[in-house]
Amino acid sequence: MNNKQNESTRTNGKQLLTQKEVGDFINYVFSPDSDSDNQKRQHMKRFICDIQTVLNQANRALEFAQKDRWSIARAYLNNAARTIDSLKRIAREVPPTANEER
Repeated sequence: MNNKQNESTRTNGKQLLTQKEVGDFINYVFSPDSDSDNQKRQHMKRFICDIQTVLNQANRALEFAQKDRWSIARAYLNNAARTIDSLKRIAREVPPTANEER
C-alpha cells in the first residue's frame, strides 16, 4: 500500500474524509446561505429547541407542583404556553409540502 492510501483508509478499510470533504460538510451545516434547505434546517433547529424548552418547563412545573409551590408551577406553565405559541408560529412559517396541499 502506498502512503496516500494509508492516509485516507483506516485499518478496517473504511474511508476517511479528506480535509476538503470535512470543510464542505462544515460549511453546509453552518453556512448562512438563504437556500431552501438551510431555511428548512433552521426551522427544524428552532422547532426542536422550542420542543425541548416546553418539556423542560413542564417538568419544572411538575417539580414545583409536587412540592406544593403552585405559584411557581403556574409561572412555568405560562412560559410553556408562550413557547407553544412560538412553536405554532414556526409551524405556520414552513411552506406546505406537496403532500399537504392535496
